[in-house]
Amino acid sequence: VLQFIANFDKNLADNINLKWRYMVNFDYLKATSATGSTDAALVHNFNLNLTLKATKYISTNFQVNVIKDPDQDKNTQFSQILSLGMLLNLNRE
Repeated sequence: VLQFIANFDKNLADNINLKWRYMVNFDYLKATSATGSTDAALVHNFNLNLTLKATKYISTNFQVNVIKDPDQDKNTQFSQILSLGMLLNLNRE
């Protein structure tokens, strides 16, 4: 199995961060078998994460995951997540 990974992490602004990661796996034995094909031997995985910090106490996070794995499903699998976080500091000094 051969694997390739590419990462990206950048602050787009003081309160906005973008991260993505692309990973592809290549199964050499599956590609060289009599019934195998190059497309079936590739597994693609892409993750994107966008973080926005609105205030000192409130932030939001948006994630996208895309997976292409012919062994699991012939179609591309897609998921997205939107989350909102709040910070509460209980230390009163």
